[in-house]
Parts: sequence; structure tokens; C-alpha cells
Amino acid sequence: MIGTTTIVAQDTQKGIFQGIACPVPIGAASVQIQAIMNTSDITTIGIALSLEVIVSKDFGVTWNSSVAIPVWYSGPSTVSLPLGLVGQPASPPGISTQIVPGSTHYSGIVTLTTNSNVGLALTFIDANGVML
Repeated sequence: MIGTTTIVAQDTQKGIFQGIACPVPIGAASVQIQAIMNTSDITTIGIALSLEVIVSKDFGVTWNSSVAIPVWYSGPSTVSLPLGLVGQPASPPGISTQIVPGSTHYSGIVTLTTNSNVGLALTFIDANGVML
């Protein structure tokens, strides 16, 4: 696996979706999952979702939670910036965690409580911050 893998295809959907299992590559130090969303969906009020990184030590037979974002809400930034400063561009929610020793596979779960156009991507990163 090189680069980022789409583990849940972006589509208008509602419910709980587990992504495809991705084997841990040699040299991986951390894993990141990130929602795939359109910019307008990030900045418009109305989307609520949860993200979870899951890990397997037995080639995907059983899964355990590693780290999660309980609830993320879309909408405009609530941060007030001093006059003349420009805010960061809108970005979808994501989480990362260190690789659990002995793990064989990682995946993610996205829970969409509203009908939303969302997918999920997974990336492995080495100790130098380089995507694998």
C-alpha cells in the first residue's frame, strides 16, 4: 500500500460503515483515518458524525477500538481571528494513533447520524512522517 487508501467510498449515506481492512506495512509507526467530504459539507451546519480507528491482531478476524472522535459537527468556524488574519481552510475531521505492537490490520468506522455525503480514508505513516 502506497499513499492513502479509500476504505469507505464517499457517497450520500446514513448509518454505521466499517472500512476495508488494510494490512500494516513494514515500517509503519502510526495510522491516520480522515473523513472524505466536500468543503461545502464541512462548513454548512447539519452533518454529525463519529470516527473510530480499529485494530486487529489476528488478520481481521476480531477488531478492537484504538481511538475515536465521539461526535463531530459540521458548520462554520467559531474561532474569532484578529483583523487581517486569515483562518485555516475548512478540513474534514480525522484522527491518528501510534501502531499497536503485534497489530496486523487497521481500518476505520464512520457513523453518520444524518444523511451525509461522506467517505473514509486511511494512511500509514513511518517514524519520519512519510506516508507509506
